Amino acid sequence: MAPAISVLYVEGFGVDLGLGLSPRFYFSSEEVAPYIGFKFATFLQFPDTYGAEVEVIADFLFGLTMGGEYFLNPKFSIGVEAQGNLTLSDNRSRRFGNVGRTTFNTETAIFAAVYF
Repeated sequence: MAPAISVLYVEGFGVDLGLGLSPRFYFSSEEVAPYIGFKFATFLQFPDTYGAEVEVIADFLFGLTMGGEYFLNPKFSIGVEAQGNLTLSDNRSRRFGNVGRTTFNTETAIFAAVYF
């Protein structure tokens, strides 16, 4: 299970909060470990409204992932991942470039992970 949390503040824009979860299913537990998985995330934008009622803008992401990790030791790895994502945009969101609609996109990621 790989959790993800992001917080971003931009003056004049507001606060952006991202919360996600990515369960992974490994094919082996060796030094090199290929996997498949899922990705679920929500992105919440709290616009700067300066005294007006805050209307949260919420976007959602659902995806399939496949990749591999190279474990440098049992608690630290580096990896690469391919993703196919379905994104659902809020009617006021410009995050995915498709306001109020559903989009399918592909992504790749290079990452480092620390396991507790």
